[in-house]
Amino acid sequence: MARARHSREFPRHLATACSYWRCRGVAPSFRGHYPRKRTSPASHEQPLLAIISFAPTGPANPSTSGHPAPMNSQTYTLEFITPCFCAGADQARAEIRAPAIRGQLRWWFRAFGGTRADEQEVFGGIAGEEGRSSTLVVRVAELARGLPWRPPKVEPNAPEAYVWHYASVSGKQKGQPGPGPRWSEHGNLPPGTKVHLQLLWRRQPPPGARQGFDDALKAFLALGAVGMRVTRGVGAFCCLESPLTSQALAEVESLLKKHRFGFLVYRQGLSSWEEAIRAAGQTLKEDLRPRFPAGKLGDQPGPLGSSKPRQTSGLYLRPVCITDNNTANNKYALCVFEAPAERVLGRESRRGAPALRVLRRR
Repeated sequence: MARARHSREFPRHLATACSYWRCRGVAPSFRGHYPRKRTSPASHEQPLLAIISFAPTGPANPSTSGHPAPMNSQTYTLEFITPCFCAGADQARAEIRAPAIRGQLRWWFRAFGGTRADEQEVFGGIAGEEGRSSTLVVRVAELARGLPWRPPKVEPNAPEAYVWHYASVSGKQKGQPGPGPRWSEHGNLPPGTKVHLQLLWRRQPPPGARQGFDDALKAFLALGAVGMRVTRGVGAFCCLESPLTSQALAEVESLLKKHRFGFLVYRQGLSSWEEAIRAAGQTLKEDLRPRFPAGKLGDQPGPLGSSKPRQTSGLYLRPVCITDNNTANNKYALCVFEAPAERVLGRESRRGAPALRVLRRR
């Protein structure tokens, strides 16, 4: 039992807390009153004295318990393979955030051909009269942090510079010497960091929208990434509940091709994630950028993305950890996949797509 003293605003937050505990099989209840005497003559608010109690519940039965049924829940444990640059208000201190994962799930849903109506059913929207609340709730929490990783000095001509450069200068003020605030030991979630991901459904979306989301979720758990530079191999993770074996990777490849993605296992037998990042940078430097230049200011539209106009790349370079035998014999590979251009790229950026064909010729 807990005793809380707050203003009249408290019941609104208390309702949120009650919903949180109900979905975990606990029935919260409270009783409260406003004292007759105000705290001060100038105050227009009276404090609320509330007694909050929590009692375990049995199986949810709205007709008998008087409480709504718990939300359908899916939980996963993600472990980062490569450093993740994901931050909140403090750009110099890394933290995993639910909006970052939600945004990636939404990208996969669109890339898999989800309609605007289905997208609003799952993720919600505010498009005029069609606006609706999201049926999906994303919660995430850090479980354990991996061994600290200190970002290296970025050599301009090294292949890795094509991966690390933008992360190293992110948030840097004009004229400021040295790297940006994120390029530090505290600015990233290092490899080995584990996070808990929970997906909750307030209500079930239509069958078509749910099937599209389930496909997108499967691809995200196998090949997704979070944070800055996700298209270049940074922020990659593995799902501990669904290890990526060779067979599982083949199944994901079939799923992507079903949704008209291009897919290629470009480099295999790599010994570490650092080698996979180096391979990604080398692929960009030697194979892709000569064919699809970004321009001096990153202002040349193309399938690899641009800064002006702002356009995310439709082609992803993704290090993966393949666990066929046991964790002691893990092998890394570099996968390259590309979403259908008309689903993820603006009109100008579609010129030259698909970019993956350049790698297939090698």
